[in-house]
Amino acid sequence: MQQPLVAISTDVRQFDNYTWHAAPQQYLEAALSAAGVFPVLVPSFGDRLDFDELLSSVDGVMITGSKSNVHPSLYG
Repeated sequence: MQQPLVAISTDVRQFDNYTWHAAPQQYLEAALSAAGVFPVLVPSFGDRLDFDELLSSVDGVMITGSKSNVHPSLYG
């Protein structure tokens, strides 16, 4: 059986004049080790992402809740 894929939202940070989209390692480890799923990082591109297509490609979603990627007014 193929390992389930879980989309994990990323945080946006500036480092060495570059913009990085990343997630803390403990989230990735928890997904892989504790939950047994394969983490797939989703860049914080907002409306430029096709969320319907993304959601049809993964088995689950982990929203990390960072201010840079999910505004609390959008929680549903």
